[in-house]
Amino acid sequence: MFINGSTLRAQAYKKGMRMKEVAAKASISAASLSCIANGKSCRKETALRIADALSISLNALVEGGKTYEE
Repeated sequence: MFINGSTLRAQAYKKGMRMKEVAAKASISAASLSCIANGKSCRKETALRIADALSISLNALVEGGKTYEE
């Protein structure tokens, strides 16, 4: 599953969170979050944790609003 990095960063900024804080709240490393934000795929469970950390829907976080897997 691919996450829209621009949306991820914008939502974090909107909520006043640093990427490090988003990663901690999603229970993943900051390095992993950085890779995901820069185009690396992740598991659906990881994407859901990131969406939950930002209090947004998974569809809002995924590129084009479509949930697809690699």
